[in-house]
Amino acid sequence: MSTVCSGIAQEYSKTYGVPVSVMPNCPEPVDLPVQPVREDRIHMIHHGAAIASRKIEGMIDLVKHLDGRFHLDLMLMEHDPAYMAWLRRQAEGQDRIRFVPPVAMPEIALRSNGYDIGLFLLPPSNFNYRHALPNKFFEFMQARLAIAIGPSPEMKALVQALGCGVVAPSFEPRALASVLNALTSAQIHHMKQQSGKAGLRFNAVATRDWLCGEVRALLAGEAAGCDPFGAGQGVY
Repeated sequence: MSTVCSGIAQEYSKTYGVPVSVMPNCPEPVDLPVQPVREDRIHMIHHGAAIASRKIEGMIDLVKHLDGRFHLDLMLMEHDPAYMAWLRRQAEGQDRIRFVPPVAMPEIALRSNGYDIGLFLLPPSNFNYRHALPNKFFEFMQARLAIAIGPSPEMKALVQALGCGVVAPSFEPRALASVLNALTSAQIHHMKQQSGKAGLRFNAVATRDWLCGEVRALLAGEAAGCDPFGAGQGVY
């Protein structure tokens, strides 16, 4: 049995008494360059489904507290037309926010490579959100983006370990804005480089290799537990 992050794996083990491995939801690897960061303009992107429970309006509010360098593009799938329309109204009058057309999942990294920061501020309103480690997090890596998040524990642990982004002290937009405003272009570029290195490790090739190793071990009647990254049970 596997799941996408350690927090959910621990809860499964606690509730059902079974060992659970971790196989994060990583995209295919993409060979892309780390793009330079301008001194006067920092492009952020958030991509994903426009779902009301994700409180995407918090990222719209964030821009109000950022200095003039920062611009945000929202690449959203319209799951709820009423919510999407409301988001557009929330962004009215903010010329540093754009809504851009979504692309197919295999194209996300290429489409995002020209940005500087992948943004995801997700208030922990339920168990899964509290332990979120979504595919977009790893798509930011494939796009060679610095990553900006709230203190979601699963994402926070990796961002801090890998040096590929920044973590706000709370989920309040102002808190993340303060962290972002303090960044220099050189710091963002370094985080983008670290994100590119992380993408070599966290990708679908690695997760497939791990899963195939588990299956081979089971078919051979051996104990499972192949761990290519040497960091405990599972892919990481």
